[in-house]
Amino acid sequence: NEKSSLTFIGFDNDNKLVVTEGMSVEKAKSLGVRDGVSFKYGNVLIDSDDSGVNIYYKNKNTGAAQRTAIGQRADGTVIMVVTDGRTASSIGATYNDIIDIMVSYGAVSAGMLDGGSSAMMYYENYYEKYNIDKSKLDDYQKRGLVNKYRAFYPPRRIPTYFCVSR
Repeated sequence: NEKSSLTFIGFDNDNKLVVTEGMSVEKAKSLGVRDGVSFKYGNVLIDSDDSGVNIYYKNKNTGAAQRTAIGQRADGTVIMVVTDGRTASSIGATYNDIIDIMVSYGAVSAGMLDGGSSAMMYYENYYEKYNIDKSKLDDYQKRGLVNKYRAFYPPRRIPTYFCVSR
């Protein structure tokens, strides 16, 4: 939608993360955008331009909740964060908390994605890498789910996702 002012998050043909408010077809073509998603507005956390790295803290910090974000360091490393939240064991993270996490890992661009109670992060065979007793995991954790899902329904097939492979 060329008139959209939604936050755009995607990758260009050089695997550089593009995070911006609004995206037209012309702008996407000029930036060489290959893949992307849009989510709400006001979700650019960090971006970079000729003047340096820009960080967009909110003065009125949002409440703690489940959060999902993606960022990238200058060396091209992609950073993904999914937090649990709204439970006794994890209150979650604020918008500014996620920025702080991204900054601590060296992000020069980052954007907030939909982090509701159904947000999930999978890491194939993580229990083997970290020597976790597989017999204590539920079926979803055995498939690679590393965070606690808090949806009203069990985890669903993933309709929209970012996949990182070696």
